[in-house]
Amino acid sequence: MLHPQDVRMSSAGPRMSPVMASHGCLNICILLSRHPDGRLVLLTDWVPLFGFEYAVARLPPALQERVIGSTFDEKRDHAGYLAVASGHQVVRDAKRRKAKRWIAIDDEVENWPAAHRSILVASHPVLGLGKAGVRSSLEAALTAL
Repeated sequence: MLHPQDVRMSSAGPRMSPVMASHGCLNICILLSRHPDGRLVLLTDWVPLFGFEYAVARLPPALQERVIGSTFDEKRDHAGYLAVASGHQVVRDAKRRKAKRWIAIDDEVENWPAAHRSILVASHPVLGLGKAGVRSSLEAALTAL
């Protein structure tokens, strides 16, 4: 999770305060500015619920241009997708893409496949990248790639 978990549903879709929304995105923008080859694959319930384009459009332009896809594929995945632990969704997607060097950011740590925990940067379930130490863990993982 990049952003703090203060998202509310409205008639126009999910909303969070602009301050909260920008916090995690600002952190990842800063970190990725030091890693120009870095790309993003979205792991978010927003994609199966609202669509890929909708989820990408909620990101700042600097992140939008780095998004290469989502772990959810509407042609391949089915209604049970959201019941699958996120770690398994990510690993399956990385294998499908034949990713060579990659890391994952997720707040759902306990269900991650043991063989892939070394590439996981654990974000905070409420504060996202805003939790002390998470950003430095992500920077270290990006630098090690």
